[in-house]
Amino acid sequence: MMKTKEELKNFIDALNKKPGEYTQEELYQIGLEHKSLPQNQKSWKDLTQYVGYKGDYRQFIISEQRKNGLLSVKTPENLGTEDYEDTYKERVRIREILNEYNGHLRKEAKLESFLDALKEKIHPFAKSPTPKSPAKSASASSFAEAVLPFADLHLGNDTNNYRNKFDITVAKKRAQKIVEDTIEFCKINKVDTLHFLNLGDLISGFIHETLRYSQKLNIAEQLMSAVTIVAEMLYQLNSKIKTVTYRSVTDNHSRMNANLSQNIDSENLNLILTEMLKLKLQNTDIIFLENNIDASIGKFHLKNGKCVVFAHGDKEKKASVVQDTMGLLREFPDYIFLAHYHNAAEHTFQGAKVFITGPVCGTDNYAFSHRLFGDAEQKLIIFKDDNILNISIMLQ
Repeated sequence: MMKTKEELKNFIDALNKKPGEYTQEELYQIGLEHKSLPQNQKSWKDLTQYVGYKGDYRQFIISEQRKNGLLSVKTPENLGTEDYEDTYKERVRIREILNEYNGHLRKEAKLESFLDALKEKIHPFAKSPTPKSPAKSASASSFAEAVLPFADLHLGNDTNNYRNKFDITVAKKRAQKIVEDTIEFCKINKVDTLHFLNLGDLISGFIHETLRYSQKLNIAEQLMSAVTIVAEMLYQLNSKIKTVTYRSVTDNHSRMNANLSQNIDSENLNLILTEMLKLKLQNTDIIFLENNIDASIGKFHLKNGKCVVFAHGDKEKKASVVQDTMGLLREFPDYIFLAHYHNAAEHTFQGAKVFITGPVCGTDNYAFSHRLFGDAEQKLIIFKDDNILNISIMLQ
């Protein structure tokens, strides 16, 4: 019988195996030796890691002992203090898992009902007219394509302060101005491909308790209004520009769990918004593209081979986003598009350009109270030959 962890370690090392290489018999023998240690020398967690066992090592040993007739079914009467406490903890753990699972089932049922209700409200647009091709450039190698990052609409969070007035009516007017100006600039520069990037925060959401007090629309109304506005924008753009692509990312205001530490990126209302847009625009030839990295970040390449990366911006730091992106991609990001900061800007790091689009909603009450003032605007970036046209569409 072994007395110390060091003795057990020497016993394991004598088998001359790497973690994960031990046979079932060896694992069983190691487990039995571990159980014989004094209580203050035991650590199933450390042992599991040391031998590289995948799963509940202690439960494996108990099951093997029962198979071999060395352990009867435990009851409070024949359990020692340690084993009784462990059994109680296991019951509590199983009960918590079941409760969590049942909670997920309830949430999924509510979500499915929510989606079904939304789908009933979706009426697809009629087939859009085929847009005319742009005039041919004098140079056969000449090209022009554009990126329109659209973000920070924050529907539901009405604003009325010295710097800004914003509600659903103003939102529709600003969205229409973005469409008209985009079509005009694309026509002037003979753009034949427009990449529409939904960078998120199109709804105000419910991530902060204070938001609920100032919101004029509930979450469903916010989402449906956002679908209507973006669908109308895409429909008009598609009718005037030869090729329109759509991509989107998750954000922070659309998350379905107000607790950030418990949130999962895939549980985001901006993903649902995209599915609604697909239904609404199913009769058009808009190209809906999925992200090839993650729900929260995506990339694509322009016709000239330049790499474009895009994200909402809540997970990115402006000062290190280029280095962080290079570490992720193992590729140099020529252009990075972000939102979230509510202040339009352009930065260049090591030759990579970072474009930050402004907010459609403008300076809201939260920003005003913190003396963070920025104009309502959106970026339109046109890549024409070797030139980059950085256009600010002013909305206020």
